[in-house]
Amino acid sequence: WDGNSVPLPQRSSIRFEINCDELVVHIDAPYFGDKAPPSEEKGRLWELWEYEVVELFLAGPPDIHGVVEYIELEVGPHGHWLALRLKGTRNIIDDNIPLKNVTLETPYHIEDDTSDGAFGRKRWKACVRMDRKLLPSGPYRALATAANGSPSNRQYLSNVPLPGPEPNFHQLDRFTPVKLTD
Repeated sequence: WDGNSVPLPQRSSIRFEINCDELVVHIDAPYFGDKAPPSEEKGRLWELWEYEVVELFLAGPPDIHGVVEYIELEVGPHGHWLALRLKGTRNIIDDNIPLKNVTLETPYHIEDDTSDGAFGRKRWKACVRMDRKLLPSGPYRALATAANGSPSNRQYLSNVPLPGPEPNFHQLDRFTPVKLTD
């Protein structure tokens, strides 16, 4: 998040597209083995950002008052997720967005050897779908983030550097333009 480089094996990949009538998000991320959330039931979990998580923020353009509507989609390796719709920075207008066809592959081992000692490192994959009608209007800007580690040793990652003394993933002016088409 602060612009420092992260070793390739610690990086997450988020691919997303609009497919017919839904947003489809594919995640491939390292599995750090953090403590799982207390809820054994997979599905929606409030405050998922406190656990090992990968996040996608997708924003539309500002309205005539300069207010930006955006979604925050969080997915964790234990089958939990959280989808929020916001209007204005950190202003949640819907905290119960349903996701469709959430699939999660349990951690798996990378089979290829690498020069940085990442042989055998575990990773996880997920695919989530959300109704296109829940997205803000385009054109879109996005931010991809990840967090892992204990509260005293938390690691925050972002696809773009974010200014400030602490990670703040709601810096809407730092989101980068993306093109989503059918």
